[in-house]
Formats: sequence, structure tokens, C-alpha cells
Amino acid sequence: MTERRRRILSRLLWRVTVAWAVLYLPPLVVAGLRGELATLAHWVLRHSFWVPTLIALHTALVIGGWSAMVVDRWRRLQRTLTERRTAESLEELHAMPPREFEAFVAQVFRQRGFRVWDVRFQGDHGVDLQLITPDGVPAVAQIKRYADTVGEPTVRDLYGTMINAGARRAYLINTGGFSRPAQEWAQGKPIQLIDGQALLRMADTHTPGGIYDDLTQ
Repeated sequence: MTERRRRILSRLLWRVTVAWAVLYLPPLVVAGLRGELATLAHWVLRHSFWVPTLIALHTALVIGGWSAMVVDRWRRLQRTLTERRTAESLEELHAMPPREFEAFVAQVFRQRGFRVWDVRFQGDHGVDLQLITPDGVPAVAQIKRYADTVGEPTVRDLYGTMINAGARRAYLINTGGFSRPAQEWAQGKPIQLIDGQALLRMADTHTPGGIYDDLTQ
């Protein structure tokens, strides 16, 4: 389905939903407040066959339409995460749309043997990806695409997020790198700081060992 057709169907579905709400919600609310829902249902069923049939069809159209929209959105998100992406420079990373950059990072972890789930829309504060390392350790990842370095407070926050999420490792990705205090604070902790250059090396499938070993220590 093209994006133009998707927008047209979305607008049509919104109109159908608004019409459903205008036609049926007011009498339902009034009947509910008066405790007369059973009376209202009896009145509807007592009329011609077409009244309850049209109501049922309209309701089914609204529910089915929104269900299809949710499924379509989920499938597009899955395609976004699984499509193959390449980048050979920091400029290319910065040129990616935010969603595509996140998908690129997820792809890099997958090709290194991680299991990856996108949790950005699930209310997990400070977590963009949930991971299982190749050796079975639960982990989380936070993704940033800043031109500047990330400071110590961000690393501290991620450490707390890792603990709250029940993970044992955390990965902080930022194309612009990390300040010296951030790097010093992360030393000795199960937090891996990955700058743009390291991310590009990880994305190179011809790079054996090294980066992979760092990720799983």
C-alpha cells in the first residue's frame, strides 16, 4: 500500500469513527446514566432488521479498520527494523532519519549475534532497544545521534535504567562520542560506550573478533 493511499484510508477511517461516536455514543451515555441500557437495546432490536444490522456493520467497520491500521503499523515497523542498511561514514549516519538510524543500530547488533527488540514505543524510559547478548545476558541500549559528546549524567541515568529494567549490561551509542568524565565513570561498570566510528566498525561484517568481543564482555 502506498503512503498516499494509506493517508486517504486513514482520513476516511477517522470520519467513519467520528460518525459512529456522534450517532451512538450520546444515546448510550444518556441511557447509561439513567440505568436504561437494557431498555435502549430492547428498543433497537424491536425495530426493523436493518437498524441493528447497520449499527453492527458500522461498529465492525470501525473496529476492523483500526485493527488493520495497527497491524499495518506493526508490519511497517518490523520492515523498518529488518531492512538492510549500510553506512560508511559519520556523515551518512547523521544523514539518516532518526527512525532509520535506530534501525541501523538494531541491525548492527543483530549481525553480531544479539536478539533485539524495539521498545521505544512501550514506555521504557531511556531504553530504545532491549537485547539478549549472544551469551544469553539481558541488556538494554540507548541510541543518540548527537554531533557533540554525551556527558557523565547521561551515563549515570542509563546505569539506573539498566538496573530498573533488570538488565545486566547496557550499551550507549552516540555518533558524537563521549566526554572524558563519561568515559571515566563507565569504567569498571557493565556499560559499553560506542561512538560513531566504533559503530561503523561494528557494521562492517568483514571485521572479525575485536568489537564483538568487547560487546560481550
